[in-house]
Amino acid sequence: MVRFSITRPNDDLIAYKGKKYRLTLYFDRVIEARRLVAESTLSTADSIRAALFMLCSGCGGLGNADCSELLIKIFSEYINGDEDPSEGEHEPLFDFEQDAEYIFSSFVMDYGIDLKKECGELLWCDFIALFKGLSEKTKMREVISIRAKKIPAPTKYNHDEIQSLTELKRFYALKRTAVQKKNSFNSDLAGLAETLKRRAVVINGGS
Repeated sequence: MVRFSITRPNDDLIAYKGKKYRLTLYFDRVIEARRLVAESTLSTADSIRAALFMLCSGCGGLGNADCSELLIKIFSEYINGDEDPSEGEHEPLFDFEQDAEYIFSSFVMDYGIDLKKECGELLWCDFIALFKGLSEKTKMREVISIRAKKIPAPTKYNHDEIQSLTELKRFYALKRTAVQKKNSFNSDLAGLAETLKRRAVVINGGS
């Protein structure tokens, strides 16, 4: 995993099979590529290629198997595992798509950044660094705090507290857990990669 650094420029080239390809890891493209890969409709080579072409230029001549391998390499080295440490292992605390409004308003509040104007400009690594640094006063951090807070054991004194927190959790609940989404992403991408490799062997006459 390539780590964030403030002392060296972002690496915008990735090496694959002796050739270097230019990366275009803007935050909006990464989020869209993640969506393409995570959705259950991702079952064709065209979807893999579409996700890859969002994140990498000059790779149009690659075959299907190489496209899937390069996409996995990009995600494993530059994208996966680079999210907020407050994300729970079992419970979802945020989702870049479902929480888009909260993230947008939080960036405006803390940084004066209009993310819509940063599409195609703000790199994923910089976006994540800013996302991790959001202050507790932002809406996104407020929502994360609500999702992370455990409902206390009931006593004769905290009925209203439990009811209020339960309602807030229900209101801000994500439709799908981060773990489910991550597992789906990893299994879909890896599984499709193996399928594409097998297809490439057949196409190449078993070589």
